[in-house]
Amino acid sequence: MTEKRKIFREGEFYLVKRNNRYAVHGMWGGKRIRRSCKTHHLDWAQRFLFSLKREYDSSFRDEYNDPNTDWKVVAEFAWKRSMHSAGKRLIPFDITPADILHLMKETDFRCAVSGIPLAKRVMPDGSRDPWAPSIDRIQSCHGYTFDNIRVVCLAANYAMNQWGADVLLRLARGVIRSSTLVSQDEKIDPGLTPNKAETAQVIDITKKLAK
Repeated sequence: MTEKRKIFREGEFYLVKRNNRYAVHGMWGGKRIRRSCKTHHLDWAQRFLFSLKREYDSSFRDEYNDPNTDWKVVAEFAWKRSMHSAGKRLIPFDITPADILHLMKETDFRCAVSGIPLAKRVMPDGSRDPWAPSIDRIQSCHGYTFDNIRVVCLAANYAMNQWGADVLLRLARGVIRSSTLVSQDEKIDPGLTPNKAETAQVIDITKKLAK
């Protein structure tokens, strides 16, 4: 067995090297953390470590599919937030928690726009996970009806509410284009760039948004 060597440490996390590849090890909240960096470049492994640490520090790395939380509870929570928001803005509201749960099941509990798995967890301080379910009106000139809503992740909904789907579409295209250029021009380890399946999924999503 190849010996592991500690290379770099940042707080609770540290880098180890085995078989010319780096991985992040450490402890967080009493749990052992083991994550592969999927690279043999030290600078990119360090960047991965810092990114992972920020995610844990922001409390967004808890398990999305908490077995103690039922999707019905998540659907009702999203429904209540939308109903409250619609009431404040005097927007017609004619949907039920069952409608939201049905739409989430149709997408296999993934964001209807990005395909990213939806998160169950509600933040203890009242803030919301960027991947939490959020109810988006497809046509903003109409109210909350079953035929005019889709369940998306909060991050996508915020972006579309603020700037519209066109901005989100342009951003998605830019991310794909930039990732491709960087991987070719700077020769970044392929493990840190989107794989073909992920890129194809985003391209498919951008086509749907463009319709």
